[in-house]
Amino acid sequence: MQKRLVSLATAIAISALTVLTAVHPVHASHSSTNNRAYVSSGMNSVSIVSATTLFGMSGVSIDFEDTYTGENVETKYWNSHGVKFYGSGSKVFTINDYNRGDAPAASGSMSITNSAVYPKTSKNRALWMNFKDDVDMVGFHIANGNGNTVARIRAYDRKGKRLGVITQRNVKNTDYAFIAFKTARPMAKISIDYGNTMLSEELDSLTIVKTKTSERVVTKKRTYTPKKKQPVFKKAPVKKTPVVSQTFSCGDSAGDDGLYEACSNDVIWHESGLTIKLKSVNKNYVSYRINAGKTHVYTLYSGKTHYFTYDDATYAVKYDYYHSAAKRAGIRIVKQ
Repeated sequence: MQKRLVSLATAIAISALTVLTAVHPVHASHSSTNNRAYVSSGMNSVSIVSATTLFGMSGVSIDFEDTYTGENVETKYWNSHGVKFYGSGSKVFTINDYNRGDAPAASGSMSITNSAVYPKTSKNRALWMNFKDDVDMVGFHIANGNGNTVARIRAYDRKGKRLGVITQRNVKNTDYAFIAFKTARPMAKISIDYGNTMLSEELDSLTIVKTKTSERVVTKKRTYTPKKKQPVFKKAPVKKTPVVSQTFSCGDSAGDDGLYEACSNDVIWHESGLTIKLKSVNKNYVSYRINAGKTHVYTLYSGKTHYFTYDDATYAVKYDYYHSAAKRAGIRIVKQ
């Protein structure tokens, strides 16, 4: 049950304003500085950020001012902003000032509520947000508490593993609490839960900062078409003219697009400046690092391809085959 909601038949009011995209909303009142959100679980992977930090990023914002009272917004922003709202045994729709007893929203007059479907109640029914793309940072305002309401925000990765929990105590009725945080690994979904209370979660002024694709490797199913007569280079140090060789063996290699054979701890230099160092090689997968100074180790399975961005260009790295007798991997690198 939603605390402020009255009969929608007497509360229909249409707003035809535009959703803010990459524009920072104007916020009404914030909660007291002595009552800020804090990380209650997962302190190594989740951290609170300020409004200045959040709005300094290239995010997208939704103030819900393009909705009408009672509009179901669960999938409204999926294509335009990459976020979906939902609940279990509840509906997510918009309310206006009238539903809030003439109290303003955090921005404008519209906000969204997670209202239980009768005869169910709002007890332990969280408001969920699913993100189409990976997200590094998110911020929003919440309200519709009674002053003692405790909100817990849980963040999850794409595999459903919980990254951490943010706690906001003393959520009030109309004095919106502002919460913004970032995660060490990309988020795929979050939940906002007021717990064992009849009060519905209310949200306004959502800002989402997506993960930059150049900062992560994405494995996709794509058709690979090799170039004809690709040159293969063997043991040519970087910044020197590669030596063409048709005989594969262990050792560092250099060249342009083509097929390379390499063993554990070998380095492949691409003419673009891209370097790949193999950490381990076996018939099932290879593990590697991209360029000197990078600490993350990627795992590439046999027959699969990684796509990533380097110096504003996309490259494909494919594990073609494994030479069991020589313990060498056939690695193909192609600029897309």
